[in-house]
Amino acid sequence: MIALKAFVSLAFFTLANAQDADLGVVKKTFEDAKIPQSLAITFDPCALLEVIFQTDVTKAPIQVVAGVTLQKNDTNTRPTFSVATPENKGVKADDLGPFVLSMVDPDAPTPQNPTVAQIRHFLAGNFYIESEGANSQLVNKTPAISDWRAPNPTQGKDAHRYVFLLYKQPSGFESQTLVNSTTPISTFNISQFAEATGLGQPIAGTFILVAPPVPPA
Repeated sequence: MIALKAFVSLAFFTLANAQDADLGVVKKTFEDAKIPQSLAITFDPCALLEVIFQTDVTKAPIQVVAGVTLQKNDTNTRPTFSVATPENKGVKADDLGPFVLSMVDPDAPTPQNPTVAQIRHFLAGNFYIESEGANSQLVNKTPAISDWRAPNPTQGKDAHRYVFLLYKQPSGFESQTLVNSTTPISTFNISQFAEATGLGQPIAGTFILVAPPVPPA
């Protein structure tokens, strides 16, 4: 994995052991998985979104690499989020936030027949970069718009793509009324939501594949 020189003065920090270390690789992984096509987004990231789950039993951290396959039980609890940037990408040092984070499933109920996609598994604004400590995180200062709903792919079917996207939060976003905690999570459209609320295109992202557990023989 490519080592990244740390820039302590940057809010978007670099990590020597970042899950994803190359923006080009992440972009190509998205393209190979047809995520921009499925979500109708332009994905040209300027930063690396880092997602870390904890296993239910051991609480061991699971670091996400774009396109990794995880077990359903590994994704039950809301992960933690961080942002890193390779040193050759220009990111403003004072850009602490706010940001909007989302996770959607474009493959519900099945990848072959996504009639209720997208499922909105997470949507929250007012994320800021915590600048204290060696492992600064993205922390949201207000309750989520749609709180974490763990991946739940259809039993006996193929794995689903679960896509995390990070946006810069525009002024006035908090007053949006398109989505709230009671809005149905199915048939959501992240690109339409982003356009309507002024989010623009995502600045970072990653995704996981989650398959349903295999039933006992």
